[in-house]
Amino acid sequence: FEHRRYSQFDGQTAAFSATFERELIHSIRLVATLAYSLERTRQEDAVQEADNQTLTIGGVSPSLQVDLRDNPLDPRRGFFAWLSFDYAAPFLGSQSVPFPVSYA
Repeated sequence: FEHRRYSQFDGQTAAFSATFERELIHSIRLVATLAYSLERTRQEDAVQEADNQTLTIGGVSPSLQVDLRDNPLDPRRGFFAWLSFDYAAPFLGSQSVPFPVSYA
């Protein structure tokens, strides 16, 4: 749960997330993850009345990461990269009324 004050409105968010992770190649520490999240945000006290709304977003985020650092907690040299993609749609739990929320 989170309450935040933005310059144009106040936002209250409740979110749930589950992540599944699997190491694909041990020698280069290549890890794949798939995360599902569902969040509901209520915008209020907006500068423009039309921005007072409630949004529900459900989506998945697959990602890959490779970690070639000498020490993951205190790295001195190496390489770390992370690639992810977000996808949201009504069939994943996003709202469809009054307007559908979907993005890739």
